[in-house]
Amino acid sequence: MTEKAQALHAIVAQMREAGLTPPDVARAWEETAAPQAPVKKPDFSEIAPRVFGWLGAAFVMAGVGVYTANFWDEMGAFGRVAVTLGVGFLLNVIAIVCIRDGRYSRAEMPLIFFSAIMQTSGWFVLIHELFPHGDNPQKAVAAVAAVMAAMQVGLYSSFKRTDLAFTTIFFAFAFLQAVLDLLGVHERYVAFLLGGALIVAGSWLARTPHAVLAIAAYAFGALWFNLGLFEIIRRVTNEGWAGLLAGMSVMSFGWAMTQGGDRRLTGLAYFFGSILFFAGLFDLVEGTAFELLYFGAAIGMVYVCTVLRSKAILFTSICALLGYIGYFTAQHFANSLGWPLALVLMGLGFFGVGMMAVKVKKKYLA
Repeated sequence: MTEKAQALHAIVAQMREAGLTPPDVARAWEETAAPQAPVKKPDFSEIAPRVFGWLGAAFVMAGVGVYTANFWDEMGAFGRVAVTLGVGFLLNVIAIVCIRDGRYSRAEMPLIFFSAIMQTSGWFVLIHELFPHGDNPQKAVAAVAAVMAAMQVGLYSSFKRTDLAFTTIFFAFAFLQAVLDLLGVHERYVAFLLGGALIVAGSWLARTPHAVLAIAAYAFGALWFNLGLFEIIRRVTNEGWAGLLAGMSVMSFGWAMTQGGDRRLTGLAYFFGSILFFAGLFDLVEGTAFELLYFGAAIGMVYVCTVLRSKAILFTSICALLGYIGYFTAQHFANSLGWPLALVLMGLGFFGVGMMAVKVKKKYLA
């Protein structure tokens, strides 16, 4: 017997001798627990740099915007490039100085984002001034995204910041989308490919200090990927198969997230995936000899929810069961002498399904 086990046996023996119960020990434990350190209220000196950093960047943007709106035509090509691209470069230099200095950390993020916005617009202005009669906006988007992505990669390699990781991924995917558009790849395949790539990027981010970006990459990547998958399948077959398979894909994504230890998107994935699954399946079997498969699938999904411990799938499965019961009775018993009996049977069915849902929740999902 280990020392820990011996100590526990001795404690239990002493409790029995003194007539103490586990709740008594729990109360005593809470009373003698170490007091928590008081929560430190943020000091004005900590809040002020962030507030004034965002305000300063906003006022710079507003001033440049008002000036350019009033005098855009009078500026000439050099002036238009200077107040957009030049200001963007200036904000970028200030951001780098702040990062290296370390005393203005709250101003770094707004400077990085506003400089990226100004530089992006400035590059478009420069391209328009150099090629005023250009008729291919995809080429301009690809060129600007490539330049901005390269600049953000350089900044990220130097400072390894989360905001720079975000801008790098954003411009990299903008460049990839523009290139695929130039190559004539259809939107459905672009969504499928880049959505999958964004999910892979999310899995990489989850293993880095920038894990805060992973949830956004997962969410937008899964949405993008499954929209593309839905359109690809719909193009080949029909909307029923598209909904069925896309729904299974979304639920598989939720399961993969759970296996990876991240359940933040699992509930949403199971909820919307099961809705797509049921909608697609009903579209396939409605009015056919296989219509009862929908009822069986809804019952099967109730079992699946116990395996996955998903209240979202339980909810959609119960709704699917009740909806099908109502649909079936209306189709086969309406306007007949058996309609009142059908209503009673449907009510009993609703009671049964409701009791089953409560039992499943208490036994498996509590």
